[in-house]
Amino acid sequence: MQLSRTSLSRCNPCRPLLTPLPSQRSITSASASAATTTTISAFAQENGIQLNDQTLLSEALTHPSFGKAILSKNTRLGVLGGKVLSLYAAEHVHSAYPHLPADAVPSVVDELTGPKALQSAGQKLGIAKVMRWKPQQNLPTADTKVVGSILQALIGALYQDQGAAVTKQFITSHFLSRTVDESIHAKLANPLAALDAVISLAGRPRPEARVLKETGANGPSPLYLVALFNGEEKLGDGFGSSKAQAEARAAKRVLRNHYRNELAALEIPQAAPGSERITFFPPA
Repeated sequence: MQLSRTSLSRCNPCRPLLTPLPSQRSITSASASAATTTTISAFAQENGIQLNDQTLLSEALTHPSFGKAILSKNTRLGVLGGKVLSLYAAEHVHSAYPHLPADAVPSVVDELTGPKALQSAGQKLGIAKVMRWKPQQNLPTADTKVVGSILQALIGALYQDQGAAVTKQFITSHFLSRTVDESIHAKLANPLAALDAVISLAGRPRPEARVLKETGANGPSPLYLVALFNGEEKLGDGFGSSKAQAEARAAKRVLRNHYRNELAALEIPQAAPGSERITFFPPA
């Protein structure tokens, strides 16, 4: 039987006989989202992390490379977490090492909470398995910087959601429970003199300091990146608001990474008043 034009017009609006199925992309996205939520929940439960705001936990575990929408949230949590971590570490060092020279306190704090400590704690927590990020050209793998920034954001989220007491307990458990050799850090209070003495006793070639980057040199907030080289091999680098500060931080990193055993046995002579400051920059 043929339908007339009039009959067809009465079918307005016509309803589809079959309801369209959701696209495969929608199904996949929903499954991935559910899987991510499950993984994050398992991560939190395994590590004893209890946040009232689960969205905050997700934001903390999402690296800025994952998407622009969460850039400010993750970064802000990271800044907060970094400050809280440094505060409790400094408080711990102040009370646990009462005879440590004031100049050496930042060195101990850095050993307890610096990049290596962040990487070690992040690995034990399993952050690399649960964090969301996208590999970049300068960050092809989940290296120290990525894991460390995520862990700092996690500390920030914990502090914001649970407060000071819970966060301090978390930091104490994962960062402040081990001891450090305070004698080494006392020597690191003058890293340029320590490095100069170590390489002289070891008969090693004297490294050369080079400025790799500088910004705002003529402004109110200059920043320098200085590295120490043995030939073309970079031994270590450091940032600072002056070339001298950046060079000292680079020397401290070189001592930690290359001369730790030699430093432990070293007796550094006290500099005579008015003596010339040690530097590894070539003569001008």
